[in-house]
Amino acid sequence: MFKLIAFIVVIPATVVVLAGSELPSSNSIPRFHMMADGVFRGGQPDKKGFAFLKQQGVKTIINLRMENDEEAIVKQLGMNYIQIAIDDPKPWSKIPDQAITKYFEVLNDPANYPVFFHCRRGADRTGALAALYRIAKQGWDARKAYDEARDIGLRWWYSAIKDQVFEFKPLPAAKSVPRILATERQ
Repeated sequence: MFKLIAFIVVIPATVVVLAGSELPSSNSIPRFHMMADGVFRGGQPDKKGFAFLKQQGVKTIINLRMENDEEAIVKQLGMNYIQIAIDDPKPWSKIPDQAITKYFEVLNDPANYPVFFHCRRGADRTGALAALYRIAKQGWDARKAYDEARDIGLRWWYSAIKDQVFEFKPLPAAKSVPRILATERQ
């Protein structure tokens, strides 16, 4: 009887522990996801991860971290490097408006594609901007975009970021700025 009870308790507990842990990624990029054709998100890549991104055809790396320690590696691999430095969020802080504006400027330029954006964990800063991307570019409602960000790792106690996602109203031009500008120039 003891063996049966141990089996019933230990096996489910093991499954819960394994399900809650992040298994190593084959491309060495934590929380790596393709959001759309040519748009990838994730955590901080190592050298092997940057090489993987290059093999996938990624042209532009957007670093959302304050640290600028990867620029040389990225450029050595022949990719574009853009830094949109955002401090580690606090529960009461939102992603700065100027960072959001710069992020969409980069994503609205077809010359930057394919693009990969990341922070350290690929969860909070990346999750917030991924949710805003889903709303502005793919027409997702805020609940669905926020839930996906939470599922991938956005921490629940970042209430200001949650509010920011639910209050986000993209400008009409956010979906097609390059085409609008090209039309106005002709």
